[in-house]
Amino acid sequence: MLLIPTAKVDDGMLDVVMLRPKGRFGWARIGTRLTIQGVAHRSQFGRSMLRLAPDLRALAYAQGRQFDVRFQVPHGVELDGDSFGWVVRARITLRPGALQVSVSGDGS
Repeated sequence: MLLIPTAKVDDGMLDVVMLRPKGRFGWARIGTRLTIQGVAHRSQFGRSMLRLAPDLRALAYAQGRQFDVRFQVPHGVELDGDSFGWVVRARITLRPGALQVSVSGDGS
């Protein structure tokens, strides 16, 4: 399952996924969409069918160099699985060149 199939590690952009499940089956809808998206992304036909599918409001994507968020009530924040605690406001900024990434083309 691919969470952000179009994300690139070296494009200088932050890729953000916002999950906002609502109701009893909200997480099930998100999980189903992500599973279908992961399978469909493997072929040109699948990608074209995904473009025709209606958007799922509980699942949103954004891309940029900086994000500012504010919440009315404290929310738990995680980045790559690491907890940063409860916040009501956050600014996430990309610092180009701050992390060196090596990508191998041989699948290792």
